[in-house]
This record gives sequence, C-alpha cells and structure tokens, in this order.
Amino acid sequence: MTLTGPQGQSVPVQLSDVELWPGTQSVKSAKLSFIASLEPLSADTYTVRYGSQATAGTAPETDLTVVPGPTRVEITTKQ
Repeated sequence: MTLTGPQGQSVPVQLSDVELWPGTQSVKSAKLSFIASLEPLSADTYTVRYGSQATAGTAPETDLTVVPGPTRVEITTKQ
C-alpha cells in the first residue's frame, strides 16, 4: 500500500484495526492513518494505491533516533 501526497511525494502511513480475508494474508479492511499539514480552509488530494504484491517504500527523512537497551528503548528527536 502506498499513499502519495499532493506534490507527488510518498507519505508514511500506518494501518490499524486490520481485518484479513479468511485463510489469507490479504487485507479485507483497515483504518489508514497519516499526518497531513493543511492550511485553514484549504484542501489537498492524497492517492492511496494497493495491490497483491508488497511494495518497499522509501523511509522519510527524519531525526528520529531509536536506541534499544536490555530493559528499555530510548526514542528521541531534536524536538
């Protein structure tokens, strides 16, 4: 599944409440979440595409740092 933003850029998405077709690994329904930045009283168009083959998206640029430890995980950003 891919989500393309208004300027053609790939947008990271997260699926939740996923329901699979019985006996398969194919998604029957799910809730799709993503972060969008909209100006007041504006509209943007996002395009969702899906298919039977998995796609490898490119990770967005981020300053997120994840450091796993034996008993905890430290997650930080510059903010």
